[in-house]
Amino acid sequence: MIFIDKDRCLGCGICGLICPQLTLSLHEGMCYQLYPGRCIECGICENNCEFEAIMVLFHGCDVSKTGTDHLFCLQLRNIIFPC
Repeated sequence: MIFIDKDRCLGCGICGLICPQLTLSLHEGMCYQLYPGRCIECGICENNCEFEAIMVLFHGCDVSKTGTDHLFCLQLRNIIFPC
């Protein structure tokens, strides 16, 4: 589950660009979950939000939704994407 702090989000859009499931998007300059059911809780959005506006409650990476293995999901969490 993802929580987005609207007071911290500055609408840079990096979260939507890096989400492997395309679950995040921008609307009127703010991040929101377009498809909450697609979230695999990989933590990429949280780890790459420089404003600390996103918190993923559980970094479990639900492999039933992706068909990927757990090791792949753990590797995704450490990826840093440039702005």
